[in-house]
Parts: sequence; C-alpha cells; structure tokens
Amino acid sequence: MSKIIMDDVKYTRTTDEFEGKYVAIRQALEFHKLNHNNPFYNDSAKQEEKFMMNSIIRRFGQFFIEEDKLCEQAKTWMYGTGIVDQKGFEHVLPIGSGKAELAETGRLYEFLKSKITVDELLFSPVCRIHKDLATLITGKHVYLNEDTTHFFKRYCVVGYESPMKTWKGDEVDMNSWDFNDHISQTIKPHPVWGVLWGKFAI
Repeated sequence: MSKIIMDDVKYTRTTDEFEGKYVAIRQALEFHKLNHNNPFYNDSAKQEEKFMMNSIIRRFGQFFIEEDKLCEQAKTWMYGTGIVDQKGFEHVLPIGSGKAELAETGRLYEFLKSKITVDELLFSPVCRIHKDLATLITGKHVYLNEDTTHFFKRYCVVGYESPMKTWKGDEVDMNSWDFNDHISQTIKPHPVWGVLWGKFAI
C-alpha cells in the first residue's frame, strides 16, 4: 500500500484506499445509468435513479476533494479565488437537477446520454467560491450560457473579474481555459486525481 506525499503534505489514506473508493463510486454510477436508461422505467423510477446518482457524486466530492490534504492546506478545491469566507463547493459545470427529469442540461444529463464518460463526470471542475461570487451565479445564472468547453466563461458573463487559481496556485485565464487544460494542468499533476485519471479514464 503506497503512501502519498507531495510538497511535505502527507496523506493518511493510501493509493489502495483511494482506488477502492473510486472503483466503487464509478461502478455505482454506471449501474444507476443503466437502470435510468431502462426503457421500462417510468419517470418516477428514473427520478429516483438520478437522486441516487447525485448522492454518489456528492460523496465523491466529499471524499476526494473536500477531504483532500493538498486542498485542505491551500484552502481551495480544484480551483479557488483566494477568498475563503465559506465552504463554497461549486461545480463550475453544473451537475444538474436530480428532480427535473426533462431538463436537458448539466453534466449528469450528458453522462446519461453518453456524451461524457463517468470519469469526465466525476472529475468535472469544482471551485471554492466566496459569498460575492455565489450571489452573482445564483438563480437563472446557474445555467447562463453554459459552455462545457470554456466553462469559466459562465463566471465572466455575470461580471466576475477577480483572479481564479488552480489548487497549485497557477492563475487561470477564464476566457480561454478549457477542459483539456483542466485535465492536463489541474487533474493530472495531483497525486491522487492524476493517478486515478491515468488508471481509469477511458
């Protein structure tokens, strides 16, 4: 069982523990996707499957991001603003509602329609936002001009102009940063996320 150490930050969990948890989470999502797409399921059954998938995604966020040692030390998630006045766990590419069966938006919808993989769903960008930014993107702005390629443009459109940085402290150009940058510059360099992505992403 390999211990994880980076920049003098020591993880209490081993690579085996992270891999075991990740396998269980991604397989559970694939199972519920299969059920959701069962042609014999009615809307109530599909809604229940989506509810369970949302719960699984939240569990991933808690275990792999909120409790991550490097994020904990830097007081950020995958991305952050440098202002820490609340927990502020925000999916920059919104996951989507577990209730609105007909809503054709959000990462979960894309996964259910096989437009993205389970790994792309789980490693979707998450930002630690502060109260002012949270106010800007609430309500109708949650899905405002959602751009799944240049996902930070959603923040720019509502008037956010302050710096955005990765968990490593690298500044992000919110107009040009895309999902390829996200994987190569934010996910792959991380000692846990990068290993999981390299081993499981299809």
